[in-house]
Amino acid sequence: MKKVSRIIVTLLVLAFTPAVYAQAVNPVSFDASYLVDVDEGAETFCVLDSYVQPHPVGDKIQAAASLTVTAVSGAPFLNVAVGDQLLVTNSDGVAYRLVVATRSSSTSITVAGINNATGSMFASVTLTNASFSYRKRSCGTGINDGVIDLSKIRNKVIEVFISQSSMSSGNLQARIQCRTSQGSPWVQMVPSVTPPSVTATYYGYATGVLGFFAATTIDGFAQCRVGGSLSGTDTGAADYLSVSISGIS
Repeated sequence: MKKVSRIIVTLLVLAFTPAVYAQAVNPVSFDASYLVDVDEGAETFCVLDSYVQPHPVGDKIQAAASLTVTAVSGAPFLNVAVGDQLLVTNSDGVAYRLVVATRSSSTSITVAGINNATGSMFASVTLTNASFSYRKRSCGTGINDGVIDLSKIRNKVIEVFISQSSMSSGNLQARIQCRTSQGSPWVQMVPSVTPPSVTATYYGYATGVLGFFAATTIDGFAQCRVGGSLSGTDTGAADYLSVSISGIS
C-alpha cells in the first residue's frame, strides 16, 4: 500500500511540474545592407530583402580579372538593379558578396565588393561559370523606410561599417535607431542622445577614414534601422556604408 501511495504521489508531482525545454541556439549572421553609396541630401535608410530566401538565377556569369561581370548565356541581370546584393559562388567553390555598382544591360554589370580576407575593396574579381542569387535593396527617407526586422533574434548586435569615404569636405555620417514595434517612435541608440534632447546626432567619417561602430543593448527592440547622409560635398566617388546583423534565432 505504501508503495502504491508513493507511485501516486510521484505521478501527481510529474503531472503538475512545468516542463523545462532547452531553448534552441541557432546563430544567425547576415547583411542588412551592403555597400550603400551614400549621397548628398536627406538622411536615407536602406535595407536588403530576405536573407533566408534570396532570389535564385539559373544563368551563369563570368568576369576576367575585372569588376565587369557578364553573362555566360541568357540574361542573368534582367531583374537586378543598382544597389542589389549578389551572392556568388564561383565554379571552384569560392564565395563572393558583391553589389551592383552600375547596370549596363541584362547581360553586363559592374560590381563592387569587400575582400573578406583583407577587409579592403576588390580591385577585380575572376569568375568562371559562376552561379548566383540576389537580394533586392530598397531605400527611402520616410518613417518606415530601411526597417530591419529583429523580432525573432535575441542577443542581437548591429554593426555598421564605413568601407570607403571620398568627400572633398565634411563627413559621411551615420546613426542607429530602434523601436519596439511598427508605429512606435524611433529611439536613437548610437550615438547616444542625452535626455531631454531629441536632436539627431551622428558619427562622422572624413575623406579616407574607415570606421566601425555597433549597438549591442537592443534586445528590447523588434525593429532597427541605420541612417546615412553626407554633411559636406561629395566628390562623385563612392562613399560606402554597410550594416550587418548577428545574434541567435
